[in-house]
Amino acid sequence: MPSFNENGVLPCMYTGFIKSSNTLNHNLFYWMYKTEDSANQPVTIWLNGGPGSSSVFGNFLENGPLKITSSNSTGSIVYDVNNNIQGSWANNSTMIYVDQPIGTGFSYSDPEEFLTNMDGAAAEFVTFMANLYEMYPQFKGKPLYMTGESYAGKYLPRYSNALLDSNAANATQFNLMGTLVGDPYTAPLT
Repeated sequence: MPSFNENGVLPCMYTGFIKSSNTLNHNLFYWMYKTEDSANQPVTIWLNGGPGSSSVFGNFLENGPLKITSSNSTGSIVYDVNNNIQGSWANNSTMIYVDQPIGTGFSYSDPEEFLTNMDGAAAEFVTFMANLYEMYPQFKGKPLYMTGESYAGKYLPRYSNALLDSNAANATQFNLMGTLVGDPYTAPLT
């Protein structure tokens, strides 16, 4: 497999589940690539839209460092994982792809249930972020960017605002520098 960057270094990959509720067994799945120079690089969260679209799509088909391709030359489909030849956002930022809300992609709750409003989803996302920062304390104080596409046009403004509101009430301080939404879905406004 070809090298990830011009120095021949692949980013460190981490994946797993982080609790998104302090009272319920709700767990969000994340896939993270820490940059080679993670001490001096920002943290970027990526959310696919949907609603309920796994961020694995953004990770492996759009801006992640690895690209899944398929071919069908022998009558059966063959999948390959290679470096993203177009480059990746993970070259310049620690990228964290999150399947959210619960019930999306690999994220789950036990017992199985679903969130029914944006207030609940935003509160759970803030809890997820606080727990993420506890697990990776080196992120505290680093520039944070919230990014995504499509229905994330609804998630990202709400989640970004909830993170800013949480700064006043909690010890975990999110250094939110910006929010970027590509091809956002914003209607209806409520």
